[in-house]
Amino acid sequence: MVKPVYRPVYKAPVHRVYHYNKIPRTATYLVIAGITYTVVDNVYYKRSGDQYIYVEQPPVSVQSEVNTVSSTVVTNKGMAGKIVDILPNEATTVTVNGATFYVQGSDWYAPIAGTNQFVIVEPQL
Repeated sequence: MVKPVYRPVYKAPVHRVYHYNKIPRTATYLVIAGITYTVVDNVYYKRSGDQYIYVEQPPVSVQSEVNTVSSTVVTNKGMAGKIVDILPNEATTVTVNGATFYVQGSDWYAPIAGTNQFVIVEPQL
């Protein structure tokens, strides 16, 4: 008896590119190595300017040691992906496509679910 060979079915995504304000509400945002991705229907899109472009190979994250900042204000220049414990006092709340961010000047912070910490992300607008 000859068993059939399993071949995964590759389905091209419905959308190759999303404009940042057209992303579905069901999308999930994540930051890996300082790069912002969104996941829509198990398909990864990488942020590029004001668009999210389809990524054929999903990103792989490697767990590494993270230094947290407890009482100093961090600037976003080259800091995307860093974790902080405290937001700047003057940070304002901004909601983009149903996701809440905190903004101070050009610095954007996203809350980390299940913790009291925040991750510095690329500007979302």
